[in-house]
Amino acid sequence: MISQMKPNRIVLLLILLTAFALRIGAAVYWQERVVASNYVFFFGDSDTYWQLAASLAHGQAYQYGDAGEFRIFRMPGYPLILVPLFWLFELSGQIPPVFSARIVSVLFGVATVFAVTLPTRQLFDDKRIANVAAAFVAFAPLQIVSSVLVLSEAPFGFFMLLQIDCWLRTIRTGKRRYAILLGVLTAVCVFIRPGWLLFLPFAAVLHLLVTTFADKRCNLRLVTNYAMVTLVFVVAMSAWWIRNYEITGRFVPTTLQTGASLYDGWRPDADGSSDMRFVEEFRKKFPVQSPTYEYDVDDSMKAAAMELAKENPTRIAKLAVTKFVRIWNIIPNEPSFSKPAVRLILAITYLPIIIAAFVGTFRLKIPFATTTILWLPAIYITLLHTIFVASIRYRTPAMLCLAILAAGMFCGKCSRNHK
Repeated sequence: MISQMKPNRIVLLLILLTAFALRIGAAVYWQERVVASNYVFFFGDSDTYWQLAASLAHGQAYQYGDAGEFRIFRMPGYPLILVPLFWLFELSGQIPPVFSARIVSVLFGVATVFAVTLPTRQLFDDKRIANVAAAFVAFAPLQIVSSVLVLSEAPFGFFMLLQIDCWLRTIRTGKRRYAILLGVLTAVCVFIRPGWLLFLPFAAVLHLLVTTFADKRCNLRLVTNYAMVTLVFVVAMSAWWIRNYEITGRFVPTTLQTGASLYDGWRPDADGSSDMRFVEEFRKKFPVQSPTYEYDVDDSMKAAAMELAKENPTRIAKLAVTKFVRIWNIIPNEPSFSKPAVRLILAITYLPIIIAAFVGTFRLKIPFATTTILWLPAIYITLLHTIFVASIRYRTPAMLCLAILAAGMFCGKCSRNHK
């Protein structure tokens, strides 16, 4: 059967198998390391996702905390992905092992390697370029790491690439069905990662401006399609918004973690990294029994963060520069991960892609408006994390899109143009 496959498909299959092997090996290593440290999960966020998934699987209220006080703590996208694990293992009277969740992340990681070929083939009429982009993602250390954690990174990267692919199809064909699907995929991305909420208006406005400047006229079909995308997105999100309003009496578009994230980024001892120890002090100010407890805690942290910004805006600006460096740093920011070998591996898998993507922006035969789409996730993520906390981990989704440009640059010129 393999002998009947075309060479490019065989290469892609080998890349996918290698990606799977690397991620399975990393998952086994990481699981053993976590267990040896007497942890169930290394990250606290993983535990919250796990407990929320268990609640959904058992038909219980979607809430977290000893008293169930956190009802808008996490978006339900990633917990829903974990729900089938509970159903599957409980058929035999077992609780799903943590490693099963890592397998789910591994599968999403491998699917992401394949997914990067979809927008690549939209831009380049050459399967070799799609395979090179897949190879970049398959061997990228940060992509491998994100594929073994019980966190939302791996699923988000996969669905974000589907979003980008659908976006390119919407622009290229102008067909309404792609606009509808784009609205759905955008909602899926937000349900997995709430920080993606403003990407749609941010990206649509910027792309319209660039397109209008390039064509010297407003593309009415594009405007109509973006209106359709927005409408579908609003409908897809409406059930979550209605639920949140019923709980708080206020409009909450994603979660009640914005205040905590904002204060984390601007706290008095902020250095760009995360340290959430302050949260407990804010929670003590309000009675847990209050029906608006979760909202009040979030609102108080948000107000405190804004007060810090008003008192010293220069400090906030300097922190933004620090966070920018932390996002796009060549070497890991954490000293514990800054061994010479780790630095070297990260540098040789990162620098060529970022440099080739930048050069390719100006040298590849792709309209600048289309190239802009591949840079918008990087721009949006950068702006977002210069406000909140920053780490090289957060640039991982952006690198998926930049790998496409880098692959085109490494393989030569583009032969398919979009307007």
